[in-house]
Amino acid sequence: MSKKLNTLMAMMSVSLAMSSINDSNRGQVYDDGMPKLSDKEKKERLEEYNKKRLAQAEIETKKSNGLKEFTYGEHTILALNQKNADKKAKNNGWI
Repeated sequence: MSKKLNTLMAMMSVSLAMSSINDSNRGQVYDDGMPKLSDKEKKERLEEYNKKRLAQAEIETKKSNGLKEFTYGEHTILALNQKNADKKAKNNGWI
C-alpha cells in the first residue's frame, strides 16, 4: 500500500472510533455548557414557547383591529378608547 492510502485508512479508523465513542455517550454530551434535554423537557419548553407566541399574536391582531393599549398599574387593557378601558379596569377591580 502507498503512504497516502495508509494515512487515509488511519484517518478513517480514527474517525470511526470517535463517532462510536460519541454515540455511546450521547445522553451525557453537553452542548455549549448546557445538558441535553429529554423529550419531555423539550415538549414542555415547546408548549411554553407556543403559548407565549400565541398570546403575543393575539395582542398584535387586536392592535391591528384598532384597539389601543392602556396600562393600570401592572395590568394592561386593550380597548377602543380611554372610557372603555376605564370601564374594563373598574370591572376587574384595578381602579
